[in-house]
Amino acid sequence: MRVVVAGLLAAGAAWLANTWLETRYGERALVFGTPLLEELCKTGAALLMGAPVLAVHFLFGTVEALVDLLPAGRRGSLRAGAVSLLGHLFFGAVTMGVAGLAGSWWIGMAAAAVLHMGWNSLVAGLAGTGRRS
Repeated sequence: MRVVVAGLLAAGAAWLANTWLETRYGERALVFGTPLLEELCKTGAALLMGAPVLAVHFLFGTVEALVDLLPAGRRGSLRAGAVSLLGHLFFGAVTMGVAGLAGSWWIGMAAAAVLHMGWNSLVAGLAGTGRRS
């Protein structure tokens, strides 16, 4: 139950924060601000709730994948949904791995956020927009 609460809390907090960021700073915020906020929300919620970090990242990715599948989302893209799920699972694994090596969740989250920013930058460049995938 902790995983569900932490995952949904992280997804809701990230959605609110990302909406505010995009409104205030435009699409550029989705490349740089969104990854930082999402990594903080996912791992922070897991740690606060005492839930497994990787499981919370997985649930967060599942929520984002479902949004990607909705017609009102990014045109119901199955590929985008799969990439969202796998991407957030990967970023969770990076967070855990780096945190384990460095002995700090902050460093783990920072490493995942930097990779997430790189991914979003790549996707935005390929798509020719600031939208993330």
